[in-house]
Amino acid sequence: MSERIFLAAGILCILLVLFSGPLKWMLRLAVSALIGGLLLLCLNRIGLPLGVNAITVTWCTLLGLPGLSGLVVLCLLL
Repeated sequence: MSERIFLAAGILCILLVLFSGPLKWMLRLAVSALIGGLLLLCLNRIGLPLGVNAITVTWCTLLGLPGLSGLVVLCLLL
């Protein structure tokens, strides 16, 4: 019984070491998407008619603050 637990713990450690890079990247992307979505919601509450959808959240996630400011400029110009 304890051998199985040690084997499972060893396999888990190996998997965590192998996938630590992609997991960090995916976590950073998820946090960035959450922050971008919240900023879009805040700007929407203020009065800017920015839609909170998959395209705008992806735009803010990938480009960050310059992407959000670009959306605000486009919103003001159009």
